[in-house]
Order: sequence, then structure tokens, then C-alpha cells
Amino acid sequence: MAKISITEREYIERILEMKEGYVLDFSNATFQEFIHQVIGIDVYDKYEYESKAKLLRRIFKDFENKWIGKLLLELLRYKKEHLGIKLEEKQAFNKALDIAYELLGKIPKKKTNKAREETVKENFDSSKIII
Repeated sequence: MAKISITEREYIERILEMKEGYVLDFSNATFQEFIHQVIGIDVYDKYEYESKAKLLRRIFKDFENKWIGKLLLELLRYKKEHLGIKLEEKQAFNKALDIAYELLGKIPKKKTNKAREETVKENFDSSKIII
């Protein structure tokens, strides 16, 4: 079970646009493919059919920190590259990025506001993370 506080979960859910039961702009098929590619499970075989947001919450409860950290990094990379980060989303994006690194055991250093702004531009790739 990933150790994510309620406050941290709120940042994650906000940046992944999970309020209405969706996760970003994924269809059921692309969500299934994405989850399989990143953590190696078929989400619709493992769990009963639910909204994508509920399925992602179940994954967060069922998997260890390192897997959730990797998945969260990939979801954030997808958002950044395909949907972009709006100015009003930068704080939530950076907080979610910090959470992902903490889950992976890579505690981020304290950053200045300017350095935090640059984090949004940072290229990150969870494929380099060995699990």
C-alpha cells in the first residue's frame, strides 16, 4: 500500500483531473494500455469495472510506494507532454512531482520559487528507475 496522505492525494487528484471519475484524457482502452505499460497489470482483469479515477485509487491502495511513484511520474510526464501545465496548475504539478519522487525514495531538496518553476520544464523519465 502506497503511503500517501489525504493532503497529498488531493494534489495528485487535482493535477490528474480525477474529480469527475476520469483520469486526464484517457479512454478506457488507453488507460488500460497505459497502466499495463507502466506497472504491468491489466487493470480491467485485476479489478471489477469502475471509473478510471476509482481504479487508480485502488491501484494506489494495492501497490507499494515504488510502483506508485513510477506510475505517478509517468502520469505527470504524460500530462506535461500531451496536455500541458497551465499556470494555475504549476503548484499542484510540482507538489505531485515531489510526492512521486518521495514514493521512489528520492526525497527532493528544498527549492526556491524559481527552481520550482524550472521543475515544470524538467524532463523526467521513469523508465530509468529500476524496480
